[in-house]
Amino acid sequence: MFAFILLQNISSFMNQTVRECPTCGAVIVGRSDKRFCSKACRNQSSNATRRMWRERMAPYVNALLNNAKSLDNLLDGRNEVEVTYYDLMRVGFDPMSPQQKGISFTDGRETKAHFGPYVLVTISRNKFIIKNNN
Repeated sequence: MFAFILLQNISSFMNQTVRECPTCGAVIVGRSDKRFCSKACRNQSSNATRRMWRERMAPYVNALLNNAKSLDNLLDGRNEVEVTYYDLMRVGFDPMSPQQKGISFTDGRETKAHFGPYVLVTISRNKFIIKNNN
């Protein structure tokens, strides 16, 4: 009886595939859905993924913050102000920033672009209204 159980355990062990930790390459022992050999490897993988996303999103976040700061300078404490394209360029607003893809600054239709708490509304080819949503 004991030999039968031992043979059954050995055969089930032999059927298992050897899995390697994607971080360090060590053999993973334990549950069949376990992905990493240790908590340290899991944390290292998670930190690398977070770092990759932070680096990938940095240009978008920086452009959004710079444009919001420029709009804040133009508002100067007011809730709404009408400005020209030249005024926007003068304070450092970047119309070609990554979050502006798809927003037209030249057509006559009213379009809106959101920059943090501010909304930039295009009212004509060269005129814009900046609104504070706070």
